[in-house]
Amino acid sequence: MCATVGLWLLTGDCDESSGDFTFISPTGNSVVDYFLCNFDLISKCLAQIVQRVESPHMPVVLHMTYMLRTEAGIGEKQRIENFVWDPEMGNDYKARIVSEEGRRILADACDSIDISPDIAMDRFVDYVLYSADCMKKQIRVGGPARSSGAVWYDR
Repeated sequence: MCATVGLWLLTGDCDESSGDFTFISPTGNSVVDYFLCNFDLISKCLAQIVQRVESPHMPVVLHMTYMLRTEAGIGEKQRIENFVWDPEMGNDYKARIVSEEGRRILADACDSIDISPDIAMDRFVDYVLYSADCMKKQIRVGGPARSSGAVWYDR
């Protein structure tokens, strides 16, 4: 599927192609970290970091080098809409996944597979975005650095 949409799978810091665990702790916890990047971004990837492994779902960090061009001037603040995992909204997220509307969108995606994989993929993305709608946040970018304390990983 990745090749179909022009994406590459990057796994951990050990053997990029194996999909092996990046780390296994003495207690048996493990991390399989990955990122999907298009071809243009692969040369910009510097390192992936897993800082903690006490849970099967911990944040991973991908360091990249790039020049960011925006319509706003350098150093100006902008607000963009993004999805941020909020543990308090986890039940709402789960409810949207199994809701009647969510199931309808997913059924449309499945029904579209034989017609066009591209249409099916678009509809599946619609399903994921619909399910995560309760996680939408306005994010401030640019300007002086400020930490929001938001948790940016799944549960």
